[in-house]
Amino acid sequence: MTGAESAGPPVPESDLAAQFYRDCYQKVFNDQGFVGWSYRKTHRAVEANHRPDARAEILEIGAGTGEHLAFVTQAFARYVMVDLSPEPADPPWRNDERVTCCTISETRRRHFAISERG
Repeated sequence: MTGAESAGPPVPESDLAAQFYRDCYQKVFNDQGFVGWSYRKTHRAVEANHRPDARAEILEIGAGTGEHLAFVTQAFARYVMVDLSPEPADPPWRNDERVTCCTISETRRRHFAISERG
């Protein structure tokens, strides 16, 4: 019997995403070795050249479970995170009204109006 034969019926895409975030995601990005170092260095580099602007409205696509927000040092008015993964049960931003997190399926049902500034 091959691995494909023993795998059983196909797993729905939403279950695969949930399984990945539950079993693998944090293990990779919390790694204290080279992978973790590279992950943190990349996040810092992304934020390095932003100028503080308290009016900034940030849309992060592919936000995972919100890890990048910890690396954002600039002021912002609104931060919207979108990903396949569900929002963590007890996110560190839970009391920050400026931060919104939603899954791709919610994005199809919700509309986020980004205000125009003059």
